[in-house]
Amino acid sequence: MNFPRRARTSASTAILPPVSSTPPERPGTSKGAVLTHNNFAINAINITACWQISSADRLLLALPLFHVHGLGNGLHAWLVTGCRLRLLERFDHQQAAQEFLDFHTTLFFGVPAMYVRMNDWPQ
Repeated sequence: MNFPRRARTSASTAILPPVSSTPPERPGTSKGAVLTHNNFAINAINITACWQISSADRLLLALPLFHVHGLGNGLHAWLVTGCRLRLLERFDHQQAAQEFLDFHTTLFFGVPAMYVRMNDWPQ
């Protein structure tokens, strides 16, 4: 199948992730937020600068890559800095505890449900 080639710019749409709200004029339908290549680039630059992420860091990434936090923050922080990355297939709080120790993790991105489960780790 031949698809037409189109020029891409930093303003081109990179992804259209779903958002949790629905348009009031169409209840029950989902909508997405347009994120451009520039959105991802600027976000990666900002997060690495604010968190002072460097190539010396070790990122344990357990967020799914279809989630904007996993893709936009986790994966792109790794791409921009070249830090070490260990990508987990899924978050299992027992496995993650062992990964923190084995990998000598210095950086972790999570969501509240993950942190609640991490409270179950032995001291």
